[in-house]
Amino acid sequence: MRFWSYLLGALRTVEPGLGAAALTALPTAGRALADVVVAPLLNDLTALSRRLVVVLDDYHLVRQAIASRADPPLPLGGMRAAGEVLELRAAELGFSYAEAEALLNGSLALGLERQDVERLQTRTEGWAAARGDGYVGH
Repeated sequence: MRFWSYLLGALRTVEPGLGAAALTALPTAGRALADVVVAPLLNDLTALSRRLVVVLDDYHLVRQAIASRADPPLPLGGMRAAGEVLELRAAELGFSYAEAEALLNGSLALGLERQDVERLQTRTEGWAAARGDGYVGH
């Protein structure tokens, strides 16, 4: 909470109205922080007509997790060599056949045949998600 409070305060020194909803929600955010603080702040930042740069002092002391669809602009090669980064790529996040079978026939008790589980696992590339219109996969 302290980090987000300071970050919002710093951002508001250059864009006074920025993050108003996030700032209001912060004291009671609890586990919903990503939904009630981070998401509205990102929406506000996206709507800005100019770019802002945030400078973090003593960044080397920060321990963090980054989620991204593309590699972040960090020296990943050196970080990998030094054992300073743990990466989870799409291949590690997708369900294997055994995991898909455990979900579909174990947890959901669908009683699917092996070839049906294999087909679903292949078509969704292991992702346990679908759109509401019945489309499964990409």
